[in-house]
Amino acid sequence: MACKKTWNLRDEAAQFLLEEAFLDLEVHFDDLFTAKWLPSTIPVDTICITLDDYFQDYNHLRDKNFEYVINEAQNLVYKKYITAMLSKKVAFKNVEEAQQAATKIVKEANQIRSFFKKIAPEGVNVDWPFEVISMLAEDVEMLSLDLHSVVAKCPDMSEEQLVRLVWLRGDVPRARLRDTVAIARASRPPPRANSHPSLFKHITFSDRLLSHFNL
Repeated sequence: MACKKTWNLRDEAAQFLLEEAFLDLEVHFDDLFTAKWLPSTIPVDTICITLDDYFQDYNHLRDKNFEYVINEAQNLVYKKYITAMLSKKVAFKNVEEAQQAATKIVKEANQIRSFFKKIAPEGVNVDWPFEVISMLAEDVEMLSLDLHSVVAKCPDMSEEQLVRLVWLRGDVPRARLRDTVAIARASRPPPRANSHPSLFKHITFSDRLLSHFNL
């Protein structure tokens, strides 16, 4: 019981530390995937620089606690990034613009990964979220739609999240969105133990973008 209380206190302390940092970053996450995002590096540059400043103050934490804060921060960054991506605040005008966005997504995910790799102790895995972002970017870029690899690697993605991913591409008619996703979800492999934390379980949306699809 005492051990559990200790871990709970640690978790609460970590949340308190990160709350201030991510409050400062909220405006920059809001700028992701907007019209001004595509030609600009400012949002992700600022996110990395600001987190770097905050983590300088976290150096006094014990190793295990510091590692926990890094993992929590990393999960928050990628969840916020994926949420912004799937919120479709920007419409791609053509295939070339979608390809440009896909390249930018991979570059930014790599930039974030490099930041966490720089500050994380040896042995902390910072690669998995980057791999997920890269995979989503590849699907945005592909001319021939294939969601099967996405649902195989990320079986925890919900129907709404998958529909939003397809809708982001802009080349699938609205009338075909649900059928396209249903076919891909039907091919999902049986559930199995996953060594990686879910990046999608707690991703929700406040907009009503897909309300007319009756999800």
